[in-house]
Formats: sequence, C-alpha cells, structure tokens
Amino acid sequence: MPVYRVTFSMTVVVRRGSRERILSLAPGKILIPQSKVDTAGMIDATCNGHRMRLFQRDLMEKAERIYNWGQNRISSNNSSLRATGEVP
Repeated sequence: MPVYRVTFSMTVVVRRGSRERILSLAPGKILIPQSKVDTAGMIDATCNGHRMRLFQRDLMEKAERIYNWGQNRISSNNSSLRATGEVP
C-alpha cells in the first residue's frame, strides 16, 4: 500500500463520528489511502489517525509517493530528503 507526503495544501473531508468537516491539509502531512476510487473520484485515507476523504486527482497532483508497503521501500522525488530507517 502506498504512502504519500502532501506537497501542496489540499482540501479534505474529515470524519468525526457522524459529522464531516471540510479542512485544508497542510504540506508535509502523511496520507495513507484506505480505499479504491469511488464513482465520485474520491478515496478514503488516514492522516495521523484521522479518517478523511479526498479526491484522488488531488492526491496525485498535490502529494508525492514516499513509501510502498509491498516493496518495503522509502523513496522521494525531493532530493533534499534522506531516509534513515523506517517511516514512523
């Protein structure tokens, strides 16, 4: 399962119980997709233990893949980052 780092602010819908709030997710946050794309083009994801929904297009355009559980590999297109160990 891929893990993404937000590179540009993006709008997400955060679930809290039966309520949903629209929030802006800041660059640097780590997102873990939890579902496939639905008919509206949205996916479920978690960030710091919070469940949220966002458009897959935003994820592809405003975040970078940094880890793939299947390959146990950390990677980044950002040359200033150095991976030392596992993703916390």
